[in-house]
Amino acid sequence: MKKTLMVFIMLVFSITLVHAGTIANIISYNNLLLTIDRGSSDGVELGMKGIVKAIYKEPSGEYTINIGIFTVKKLFPRSAEVLAEVGKGLNPEDARYVVFDRDLISRQSKAEVPAEPKTESTVQAKPSASIDALLEQGDMEANAGNNQEALNLYKKAFAQSPGSLIAKEKCNEMQKRIDFDSKRSKFADCIKKSDANYEKNDIKFAFLYLAEGLRIFPEGSAEVKERLMVMNREYPREIDEILKEKTDEQTMLRESY
Repeated sequence: MKKTLMVFIMLVFSITLVHAGTIANIISYNNLLLTIDRGSSDGVELGMKGIVKAIYKEPSGEYTINIGIFTVKKLFPRSAEVLAEVGKGLNPEDARYVVFDRDLISRQSKAEVPAEPKTESTVQAKPSASIDALLEQGDMEANAGNNQEALNLYKKAFAQSPGSLIAKEKCNEMQKRIDFDSKRSKFADCIKKSDANYEKNDIKFAFLYLAEGLRIFPEGSAEVKERLMVMNREYPREIDEILKEKTDEQTMLRESY
C-alpha cells in the first residue's frame, strides 16, 4: 500500500514539475537543435512545446522577444534537445531561454511565431503567464543585472495578484536596488566633478561637489572623508573661508525667518 502511494505521489509530482510558464536555459545549439538544462528528471517529456526567447541589446536598452516555438525531441536525465522553429529573419543563435507552454500542444500554431523582431521597451510576457513564471523571469533579469526589466516583471506579477506578499516584496526590493544604484551613480559623478575642479585649483567647487555627493549618497562618506583630509591639509585657509561663508549663509537664513 505504501509503495503504491509513493508511486502515485511521484507520478503526480513529475507531471506538475513542468507547467505552463516553466523556464529552461539554453546551454548549447546546433542550428535549430537547441539543448536546454531541464530533462526527464525535471518532468520534461517528448513532444512538449513552448516559446523560444531571445535578448537583444540596443543603445536604447535590452529587449526580450519571442523568436519562435520549440518541440522537445530528445530526453536526457538533466537536459533535453528541442527543435526550434524561428520566424523569418530571426537567428536561432540569439536564443537564450525557453518557456514551456502545454497549450501549444493542442494549438499547433506556427502563426504565433513573429515575422519580425518586436521593439517594445519592456520584457514581453504573455497575458496568461502565471505569477510564478513572471517572478522566475524577473529573477533571471535581476541576476543578469537588468534591474528595470526585473521590476517591470515583478510589477506585472503583483498586478495579477495584488495579495501576493512575494511579488510585493520583490517589487520593493528591486525598487530600492534601482534607487540605490541611481544615487551611487550621481555620487560618482559628483566625485568626478570634484576631482576635476581640484585639479584646476578651484577648491570651493571641489569642496561643494563633495558635499553634494555626500548629501545624495551618505554611504560614500569614507571616500569623501579621504578627499576632504587631503584638501584640508593642502588648502587649510581656503577650506576655513568656505566653511565660514556657509556658516554666515545659514545664519542669514535663520535670521530671515
